[in-house]
Amino acid sequence: ANRHPAAYHEALAGLAAAERMRNAYLIAGLAAGAAEACCGLGEWAQAEHYATYALSQEEPFFRPSACTALGLVRHAAGRTDEALSYLGEALDGARQIADRYTEAYVQRVIAVVLYSAGRDEAAGSALDAALHIFTELGLAFEVNRTHDLIRRNQP
Repeated sequence: ANRHPAAYHEALAGLAAAERMRNAYLIAGLAAGAAEACCGLGEWAQAEHYATYALSQEEPFFRPSACTALGLVRHAAGRTDEALSYLGEALDGARQIADRYTEAYVQRVIAVVLYSAGRDEAAGSALDAALHIFTELGLAFEVNRTHDLIRRNQP
């Protein structure tokens, strides 16, 4: 819902509790959530910190989200190849855990990175893949967001 400040504060509150419990699964999930919120806020150093922290927990379910955050961090720094590498890891991870929503979301992020690098054909393919999955999942909001991105990048 693009409520990044609220998401960040909730993730930090949960993360403190998860750390007290020493629950690696919860730590990974909440740290990945904090990283995503930081990306939305443009707080790139914090996003990298939390994404790396999430990955250190070695919980496969949250690896795609953490890698996506790291991809966004690298993209913001203008390091396209590194961004695409992290996003490729995120895509592979989403597929390994059969998380179709995250797979589609990562495809859409890949498209944004590819468009910014002038690789429009590859970006279009990534958007088509995202659109297909979001449509299959019946997620009208995400379908509309993907269509908006397609329209913004048409010549």
